[in-house]
Amino acid sequence: VKTEKEGGREVLEGESGFSEKIIDYRGRPVSMAFGPARIEGLDWFIVAKKDFNEIMKPIWVLRTQSLAIGFLVALGVMLVDLLFVTGIIKPIRKIRDATHRIASGDLSIRIPVETKGEIGELSNSINQMAQSLIESREKIEEHSRSLEKKVELRTELLNKRNQALEESNHIQKAHNEIVTVLNNELEIEPLLKNIIGKIAYHTD
Repeated sequence: VKTEKEGGREVLEGESGFSEKIIDYRGRPVSMAFGPARIEGLDWFIVAKKDFNEIMKPIWVLRTQSLAIGFLVALGVMLVDLLFVTGIIKPIRKIRDATHRIASGDLSIRIPVETKGEIGELSNSINQMAQSLIESREKIEEHSRSLEKKVELRTELLNKRNQALEESNHIQKAHNEIVTVLNNELEIEPLLKNIIGKIAYHTD
């Protein structure tokens, strides 16, 4: 760091230039520009001096403002990203949880449609799918109940037919037994008559 005397020596030597930061008689840093006046007949020099802190103050203020603005912009971007991500992740998590419950058989779950974008359309589609599954399940259950009734009626009719067939078999069996008995009786009676006739003939 130069002193003001050293800067003045350069002026007296007829040089021109600029000293960015020198120490003046007050002990403060200053910036100084100097050079010959170049006025005919005069051996004058021009020296312009200003406190270094005064020169740098606007730069420091600008730097501070730039840092503050940059920080606020970064903070704003982070908040926007946070809100954006939260706005997307939260509905997606709801959709994920709802699909898991639907897959496990809980068709009563419904996803609240909070947005009108693609996520809202996806939520609405999943709700419609769940409703369609409920209607399909009801139709299947109704068809199953109808089929059970038909099976019961067919079973009852088959049982009645089997019972009637068994009764018919019993009747046929009884009929056969009666016919057998009658045939036996019809065969024994002529035989007895023949024997009795022969006995009577020999006796005479």
